[in-house]
Amino acid sequence: MAQKHRILARIKSYKDTISLLKKRIRLLNDKIIDNGDSSVDSFEEGEIRETDPKEKRKSKHPSKTKAHEVSAKVEEMAVKAKKDINVFLKEFFDQINSMELSVQKRTLEKVSSLLDNTEKYTILHDTVLFARVLEKYQVFYQVLYPEGIEKDGSEVSAALSSIYAFISGAKSEKDVKKEAVRLLDRGASMPVFTATTIASNAFDAVTAIRLYSKVLDWDWTYNVFVREHLFSKLMDTAATFPAYVLSILYTEWNRSLAMHKSLEYVLQTLDRIAGIGSGENITDSSYTLEAQLASVLVVRQFRPGAAVKWQKKRALECSPSEKDQIDSLWKLVIV
Repeated sequence: MAQKHRILARIKSYKDTISLLKKRIRLLNDKIIDNGDSSVDSFEEGEIRETDPKEKRKSKHPSKTKAHEVSAKVEEMAVKAKKDINVFLKEFFDQINSMELSVQKRTLEKVSSLLDNTEKYTILHDTVLFARVLEKYQVFYQVLYPEGIEKDGSEVSAALSSIYAFISGAKSEKDVKKEAVRLLDRGASMPVFTATTIASNAFDAVTAIRLYSKVLDWDWTYNVFVREHLFSKLMDTAATFPAYVLSILYTEWNRSLAMHKSLEYVLQTLDRIAGIGSGENITDSSYTLEAQLASVLVVRQFRPGAAVKWQKKRALECSPSEKDQIDSLWKLVIV
Protein backbone atom coordinates (compact mmCIF):
# COMPACT_ATOMS: atom_id res chain seq x y z
CA MET A 1 0.00 0.00 0.00
CA ALA A 2 2.83 2.36 0.91
CA GLN A 3 4.46 1.71 -2.45
CA LYS A 4 1.23 2.67 -4.26
CA HIS A 5 1.15 6.01 -2.43
CA ARG A 6 4.77 6.72 -3.42
CA ILE A 7 4.00 6.02 -7.11
CA LEU A 8 0.94 8.29 -7.03
CA ALA A 9 3.04 11.02 -5.39
CA ARG A 10 5.64 10.76 -8.17
CA ILE A 11 2.95 10.99 -10.86
CA LYS A 12 1.54 14.12 -9.23
CA SER A 13 5.04 15.61 -9.01
CA TYR A 14 5.70 14.94 -12.70
CA LYS A 15 2.36 16.49 -13.67
CA ASP A 16 3.16 19.57 -11.60
CA THR A 17 6.55 19.86 -13.31
CA ILE A 18 4.99 19.55 -16.78
CA SER A 19 2.38 22.13 -15.88
CA LEU A 20 5.07 24.50 -14.65
CA LEU A 21 7.12 24.04 -17.84
CA LYS A 22 4.09 24.69 -20.03
CA LYS A 23 3.37 27.86 -18.09
CA ARG A 24 6.97 29.06 -18.52
CA ILE A 25 6.83 28.31 -22.26
CA ARG A 26 3.64 30.35 -22.60
CA LEU A 27 5.26 33.25 -20.75
CA LEU A 28 8.30 33.13 -23.02
CA ASN A 29 6.14 33.03 -26.14
CA ASP A 30 4.16 36.02 -24.86
CA LYS A 31 7.41 37.96 -24.39
CA ILE A 32 8.50 37.19 -27.95
CA ILE A 33 5.14 38.28 -29.36
CA ASP A 34 5.26 41.48 -27.27
CA ASN A 35 8.65 42.24 -28.86
CA GLY A 36 7.06 42.17 -32.30
CA ASP A 37 8.22 38.76 -33.57
CA SER A 38 5.54 36.11 -33.81
CA SER A 39 7.45 33.93 -36.30
CA VAL A 40 8.81 31.35 -33.87
CA ASP A 41 9.30 27.65 -34.18
CA SER A 42 7.13 25.34 -32.09
CA PHE A 43 8.95 23.99 -29.05
CA GLU A 44 8.81 20.43 -27.88
CA GLU A 45 7.79 20.22 -24.25
CA GLY A 46 10.81 20.57 -22.05
CA GLU A 47 13.18 21.33 -25.00
CA ILE A 48 15.78 24.02 -24.39
CA ARG A 49 17.15 25.93 -27.41
CA GLU A 50 20.06 28.31 -27.07
CA THR A 51 20.12 29.21 -30.78
CA ASP A 52 17.96 31.98 -32.22
CA PRO A 53 15.12 30.19 -34.10
CA LYS A 54 15.59 32.43 -37.15
CA GLU A 55 19.28 31.55 -37.29
CA LYS A 56 18.32 27.89 -37.06
CA ARG A 57 16.02 28.20 -40.07
CA LYS A 58 18.67 30.04 -42.07
CA SER A 59 21.01 27.06 -41.90
CA LYS A 60 18.36 24.54 -42.92
CA HIS A 61 18.54 25.37 -46.64
CA PRO A 62 22.06 26.52 -47.58
CA SER A 63 21.50 25.40 -51.16
CA LYS A 64 18.66 27.90 -51.56
CA THR A 65 20.89 30.70 -50.33
CA LYS A 66 23.64 29.64 -52.74
CA ALA A 67 21.21 29.47 -55.64
CA HIS A 68 20.01 32.97 -54.83
CA GLU A 69 23.59 34.28 -54.82
CA VAL A 70 24.28 32.67 -58.20
CA SER A 71 21.09 34.12 -59.69
CA ALA A 72 21.90 37.56 -58.32
CA LYS A 73 25.42 37.47 -59.81
CA VAL A 74 24.13 36.30 -63.19
CA GLU A 75 21.55 39.08 -63.24
CA GLU A 76 24.17 41.66 -62.26
CA MET A 77 26.44 40.60 -65.13
CA ALA A 78 23.52 40.56 -67.58
CA VAL A 79 22.60 44.15 -66.68
CA LYS A 80 26.18 45.24 -67.38
CA ALA A 81 26.15 43.45 -70.73
CA LYS A 82 22.98 45.30 -71.76
CA LYS A 83 24.51 48.65 -70.81
CA ASP A 84 27.98 48.19 -72.32
CA ILE A 85 29.23 44.93 -73.78
CA ASN A 86 32.88 45.99 -73.52
CA VAL A 87 32.55 46.70 -69.79
CA PHE A 88 30.89 43.30 -69.41
CA LEU A 89 33.68 41.50 -71.28
CA LYS A 90 36.37 43.19 -69.21
CA GLU A 91 34.71 42.24 -65.92
CA PHE A 92 33.99 38.71 -67.14
CA PHE A 93 37.68 38.11 -67.89
CA ASP A 94 38.91 39.94 -64.81
CA GLN A 95 37.15 37.10 -62.96
CA ILE A 96 37.83 34.29 -65.43
CA ASN A 97 39.73 32.23 -62.84
CA SER A 98 37.82 33.28 -59.72
CA MET A 99 34.17 33.20 -60.78
CA GLU A 100 32.49 29.80 -60.48
CA LEU A 101 31.97 27.96 -63.75
CA SER A 102 28.23 27.60 -63.05
CA VAL A 103 27.92 31.39 -62.82
CA GLN A 104 29.98 31.90 -65.99
CA LYS A 105 27.91 29.36 -67.92
CA ARG A 106 24.56 30.84 -66.85
CA THR A 107 25.84 34.35 -67.53
CA LEU A 108 26.80 33.48 -71.10
CA GLU A 109 23.45 31.75 -71.60
CA LYS A 110 21.75 34.93 -70.43
CA VAL A 111 23.71 37.36 -72.63
CA SER A 112 24.42 35.18 -75.68
CA SER A 113 21.73 36.89 -77.75
CA LEU A 114 23.44 40.25 -77.15
CA LEU A 115 26.79 39.09 -78.56
CA ASP A 116 27.81 39.36 -82.19
CA ASN A 117 30.13 36.85 -83.82
CA THR A 118 33.26 38.93 -83.17
CA GLU A 119 32.46 39.20 -79.46
CA LYS A 120 31.87 35.45 -79.24
CA TYR A 121 35.23 34.88 -80.93
CA THR A 122 36.82 37.23 -78.39
CA ILE A 123 35.40 35.23 -75.49
CA LEU A 124 36.72 31.95 -76.87
CA HIS A 125 40.08 33.49 -77.82
CA ASP A 126 40.63 35.02 -74.37
CA THR A 127 39.50 31.84 -72.63
CA VAL A 128 42.32 29.94 -74.36
CA LEU A 129 44.85 32.60 -73.39
CA PHE A 130 43.79 33.38 -69.83
CA ALA A 131 41.76 30.54 -68.28
CA ARG A 132 43.79 28.21 -66.07
CA VAL A 133 41.26 25.42 -66.64
CA LEU A 134 40.97 24.78 -70.37
CA GLU A 135 37.78 22.74 -69.93
CA LYS A 136 35.99 26.08 -69.52
CA TYR A 137 36.54 26.58 -73.24
CA GLN A 138 34.42 23.54 -74.03
CA VAL A 139 31.56 24.80 -71.84
CA PHE A 140 31.66 28.33 -73.27
CA TYR A 141 31.87 27.05 -76.85
CA GLN A 142 28.77 24.89 -76.37
CA VAL A 143 26.83 27.84 -74.94
CA LEU A 144 27.90 30.33 -77.63
CA TYR A 145 27.75 27.93 -80.58
CA PRO A 146 25.30 25.11 -79.82
CA GLU A 147 25.10 24.34 -83.56
CA GLY A 148 28.86 24.69 -84.11
CA ILE A 149 30.98 27.77 -84.80
CA GLU A 150 29.99 30.11 -87.58
CA LYS A 151 33.14 29.84 -89.68
CA ASP A 152 33.93 32.95 -91.67
CA GLY A 153 36.90 31.64 -93.65
CA SER A 154 39.45 33.05 -91.22
CA GLU A 155 42.30 31.09 -89.69
CA VAL A 156 41.05 32.11 -86.24
CA SER A 157 37.62 30.55 -86.76
CA ALA A 158 39.27 27.35 -88.00
CA ALA A 159 41.55 27.30 -84.95
CA LEU A 160 38.68 27.89 -82.50
CA SER A 161 36.76 25.01 -84.08
CA SER A 162 39.79 22.70 -84.03
CA ILE A 163 40.55 23.52 -80.40
CA TYR A 164 37.00 22.62 -79.41
CA ALA A 165 37.27 19.34 -81.31
CA PHE A 166 40.58 18.64 -79.56
CA ILE A 167 39.32 19.39 -76.05
CA SER A 168 36.14 17.38 -76.59
CA GLY A 169 38.14 14.40 -77.89
CA ALA A 170 37.00 14.55 -81.52
CA LYS A 171 40.46 15.53 -82.81
CA SER A 172 43.87 14.22 -81.83
CA GLU A 173 46.74 16.31 -80.48
CA LYS A 174 48.82 15.20 -83.45
CA ASP A 175 46.28 16.69 -85.87
CA VAL A 176 46.25 20.02 -84.02
CA LYS A 177 50.06 20.18 -84.15
CA LYS A 178 49.97 19.54 -87.90
CA GLU A 179 47.52 22.40 -88.37
CA ALA A 180 49.84 24.83 -86.55
CA VAL A 181 52.85 23.79 -88.65
CA ARG A 182 50.86 23.94 -91.92
CA LEU A 183 49.75 27.45 -91.04
CA LEU A 184 53.36 28.53 -90.55
CA ASP A 185 54.36 26.94 -93.86
CA ARG A 186 51.56 28.68 -95.76
CA GLY A 187 52.32 32.08 -94.29
CA ALA A 188 56.13 31.97 -94.37
CA SER A 189 56.45 34.54 -97.17
CA MET A 190 53.37 36.55 -96.22
CA PRO A 191 53.80 40.36 -95.93
CA VAL A 192 53.18 41.54 -92.37
CA PHE A 193 52.84 45.32 -92.65
CA THR A 194 50.82 47.76 -94.70
CA ALA A 195 51.90 51.40 -94.77
CA THR A 196 50.44 52.10 -91.33
CA THR A 197 49.44 48.87 -89.62
CA ILE A 198 49.63 45.06 -89.56
CA ALA A 199 48.11 43.30 -92.56
CA SER A 200 44.83 41.61 -91.62
CA ASN A 201 45.74 38.19 -93.06
CA ALA A 202 49.07 38.20 -91.16
CA PHE A 203 47.31 39.13 -87.93
CA ASP A 204 44.71 36.41 -88.52
CA ALA A 205 47.35 33.74 -89.14
CA VAL A 206 49.60 34.67 -86.20
CA THR A 207 46.59 34.81 -83.84
CA ALA A 208 45.63 31.26 -84.84
CA ILE A 209 49.22 30.06 -84.27
CA ARG A 210 49.19 31.73 -80.87
CA LEU A 211 46.00 29.85 -79.94
CA TYR A 212 47.41 26.51 -81.08
CA SER A 213 50.60 27.17 -79.13
CA LYS A 214 48.73 27.98 -75.94
CA VAL A 215 46.69 24.79 -76.12
CA LEU A 216 49.70 22.60 -76.96
CA ASP A 217 52.00 24.09 -74.24
CA TRP A 218 55.42 25.76 -74.29
CA ASP A 219 57.38 22.51 -74.29
CA TRP A 220 56.03 21.55 -77.72
CA THR A 221 56.00 25.15 -78.93
CA TYR A 222 59.69 25.70 -78.25
CA ASN A 223 61.22 22.27 -78.80
CA VAL A 224 59.25 21.35 -81.91
CA PHE A 225 57.46 24.32 -83.45
CA VAL A 226 60.20 26.92 -82.89
CA ARG A 227 63.37 24.86 -83.09
CA GLU A 228 62.37 22.38 -85.79
CA HIS A 229 60.15 24.56 -87.99
CA LEU A 230 60.30 28.28 -87.24
CA PHE A 231 64.09 28.65 -87.02
CA SER A 232 64.50 27.15 -90.48
CA LYS A 233 62.09 29.78 -91.84
CA LEU A 234 64.19 32.51 -90.20
CA MET A 235 67.12 31.51 -92.41
CA ASP A 236 65.39 33.60 -95.08
CA THR A 237 66.35 37.12 -93.99
CA ALA A 238 63.75 38.67 -96.31
CA ALA A 239 60.84 36.84 -94.66
CA THR A 240 58.96 39.01 -92.18
CA PHE A 241 56.21 36.62 -91.09
CA PRO A 242 58.48 34.15 -89.23
CA ALA A 243 59.95 37.04 -87.19
CA TYR A 244 56.43 38.24 -86.43
CA VAL A 245 55.39 34.75 -85.27
CA LEU A 246 58.44 34.45 -83.00
CA SER A 247 57.70 37.88 -81.52
CA ILE A 248 54.09 37.01 -80.71
CA LEU A 249 55.01 33.65 -79.19
CA TYR A 250 57.61 35.31 -76.99
CA THR A 251 55.13 37.96 -75.84
CA GLU A 252 52.53 35.34 -74.94
CA TRP A 253 54.75 32.91 -73.09
CA ASN A 254 56.82 35.57 -71.35
CA ARG A 255 53.54 36.74 -69.79
CA SER A 256 52.52 33.34 -68.49
CA LEU A 257 55.83 31.57 -67.72
CA ALA A 258 58.61 32.23 -65.27
CA MET A 259 61.81 33.28 -67.05
CA HIS A 260 63.51 30.26 -68.58
CA LYS A 261 66.60 29.70 -70.71
CA SER A 262 64.41 28.87 -73.70
CA LEU A 263 62.65 32.24 -73.40
CA GLU A 264 66.00 34.01 -73.05
CA TYR A 265 67.20 32.33 -76.23
CA VAL A 266 64.09 33.44 -78.13
CA LEU A 267 64.65 37.02 -76.96
CA GLN A 268 68.30 36.83 -78.06
CA THR A 269 67.10 35.68 -81.49
CA LEU A 270 64.74 38.66 -81.72
CA ASP A 271 67.64 40.94 -80.75
CA ARG A 272 69.77 39.43 -83.50
CA ILE A 273 67.04 39.97 -86.10
CA ALA A 274 66.65 43.62 -85.08
CA GLY A 275 70.38 44.25 -84.79
CA ILE A 276 70.52 44.83 -81.03
CA GLY A 277 73.90 43.72 -79.71
CA SER A 278 75.41 43.37 -76.25
CA GLY A 279 75.08 46.39 -74.02
CA GLU A 280 72.09 47.43 -76.16
CA ASN A 281 74.43 48.61 -78.90
CA ILE A 282 72.73 48.84 -82.29
CA THR A 283 74.52 46.88 -84.99
CA ASP A 284 73.91 46.08 -88.64
CA SER A 285 71.33 43.40 -89.38
CA SER A 286 71.14 41.06 -92.36
CA TYR A 287 67.34 41.11 -92.12
CA THR A 288 65.03 43.45 -94.02
CA LEU A 289 63.68 46.55 -92.32
CA GLU A 290 60.22 44.93 -92.11
CA ALA A 291 61.62 41.85 -90.34
CA GLN A 292 63.55 44.08 -87.95
CA LEU A 293 60.38 46.04 -87.20
CA ALA A 294 58.46 42.81 -86.54
CA SER A 295 61.06 42.05 -83.90
CA VAL A 296 61.80 45.44 -82.36
CA LEU A 297 58.15 46.44 -81.96
CA VAL A 298 57.92 43.57 -79.48
CA VAL A 299 61.40 43.94 -77.98
CA ARG A 300 60.63 47.54 -76.96
CA GLN A 301 58.13 46.23 -74.38
CA PHE A 302 61.00 44.55 -72.57
CA ARG A 303 63.96 46.73 -73.58
CA PRO A 304 62.58 50.21 -74.24
CA GLY A 305 66.02 51.83 -74.10
CA ALA A 306 67.42 49.55 -76.80
CA ALA A 307 64.32 50.07 -78.95
CA VAL A 308 64.68 53.87 -78.82
CA LYS A 309 68.36 53.56 -79.80
CA TRP A 310 67.35 51.30 -82.71
CA GLN A 311 64.74 53.77 -83.94
CA LYS A 312 67.15 56.72 -83.87
CA LYS A 313 70.02 54.86 -85.56
CA ARG A 314 67.89 53.30 -88.30
CA ALA A 315 66.18 56.64 -88.99
CA LEU A 316 69.59 58.20 -89.67
CA GLU A 317 70.71 55.34 -91.93
CA CYS A 318 67.64 54.61 -94.05
CA SER A 319 65.98 56.28 -97.02
CA PRO A 320 63.19 58.89 -96.57
CA SER A 321 60.52 56.33 -97.48
CA GLU A 322 61.91 53.82 -94.97
CA LYS A 323 62.03 56.53 -92.30
CA ASP A 324 58.37 57.30 -92.99
CA GLN A 325 57.60 53.59 -92.59
CA ILE A 326 59.41 53.44 -89.24
CA ASP A 327 57.66 56.58 -87.98
CA SER A 328 54.26 55.28 -89.07
CA LEU A 329 54.61 51.76 -87.66
CA TRP A 330 56.26 52.92 -84.45
CA LYS A 331 52.80 53.91 -83.21
CA LEU A 332 51.69 50.28 -83.24
CA VAL A 333 51.35 48.32 -80.02
CA ILE A 334 51.89 44.58 -80.49
CA VAL A 335 50.61 42.44 -77.62
